[in-house]
Amino acid sequence: MAGTFTAFQQPTEHIYLLLGQQSYEITVVCGRKQHTFDKLKSLYPEHPQVNILGYVKDIQDLMAASSCIVTKAGGITLSEAVILKLPIFILSPFGGQERENALYFKNNGIAQISSNVRQLAEQLQLFIEALVLSARIQGKMAGFYQGAAGELIVKDILSTLQYRQDPSSGYELSAVYKT
Repeated sequence: MAGTFTAFQQPTEHIYLLLGQQSYEITVVCGRKQHTFDKLKSLYPEHPQVNILGYVKDIQDLMAASSCIVTKAGGITLSEAVILKLPIFILSPFGGQERENALYFKNNGIAQISSNVRQLAEQLQLFIEALVLSARIQGKMAGFYQGAAGELIVKDILSTLQYRQDPSSGYELSAVYKT
């Protein structure tokens, strides 16, 4: 899966490298990028193991059926991958939030970062050949996933609002929220 600003050359080169290594089933999700979908679809008609998809409504089902995911470091996709214990590979994360997300996940042992397509292909090859890597990453993800995130966020917000409403804190809100 790739973001809006992913260069077309990256998925093309990536697919080519993976096809040259082993027999993988590769699914590329283009989202609403119709031009990318059309171009990729035309490049791989003779490769039944390459599935080119456009927009996917039930992406969680596709992710659940996958061995790993190559994606950008967006928070929602990373969170879904952790919940599904789906090993994550991130190619050239953008600066800012995505770079910080990628580094955080890498430093916690639940994602790998590659700086180019060739390095990514090597990481994927090693991952697929060493089944123990998948089990290790999934084990770390199980410990990393806290569950009930929505409830924790609401409690944190309510706690913050209560703190700011306290006259001794020096803050005052015009609305009071009760649980």
